[in-house]
Amino acid sequence: MSTRRRNPRGQGAALRDELLDAAEVLLRERGDEDLVSVNDVVGAVGVTPPSLYAHFADKAALFVEVHARLMASFGDQLAAATADIDEPVEQLRVRGRAYLDFARTHPESYRALFMSSAAAAAGDDLPERIMTATSYADLLTNVEACIRSGDINVSAADADQVSRVIWAMVHGIASMAITMPHAWEPYGADAVLDSAYEALINGYRGA
Repeated sequence: MSTRRRNPRGQGAALRDELLDAAEVLLRERGDEDLVSVNDVVGAVGVTPPSLYAHFADKAALFVEVHARLMASFGDQLAAATADIDEPVEQLRVRGRAYLDFARTHPESYRALFMSSAAAAAGDDLPERIMTATSYADLLTNVEACIRSGDINVSAADADQVSRVIWAMVHGIASMAITMPHAWEPYGADAVLDSAYEALINGYRGA
């Protein structure tokens, strides 16, 4: 193995980013932090463990940052998909499709974010970070707009619960789309998601 040249003074941040990049690639490949060692990460970059510990307290701290980056990318995609849509119910549908699209086009990242033991143990602030990075506040705002428009006929106080119901519905369909894709045949995950949204919205309109 070749030895990585030391970064010039002032470029420590570059090495930190390289370590994060390597850890993210390995996590995507293997699907679980438990299957990635510190030696794997530093070996991919061409440094030794002390170089990693100069930037991260331990492996857990490294992967907290990896998950934060993945979550930020996910949240950005959801926000971008709905940025130019004004009609609340259509925005809700498009948000769900973007969620499903991310799961299918980035299955390794999706598994690492939501379907691995590492994600569940990534830190005490994980629930808050997930809420932030997956644009949960935007989903909640979207649901509140649907309540004001009358498309979701519940009290404003129930907006959070409705938002979590929608999140659970979309997450379940997206998770099955990448772990059991044949379960949606002959309809396809997109058609199932659209049908689920239609049934949900119709149900809440008549609530």
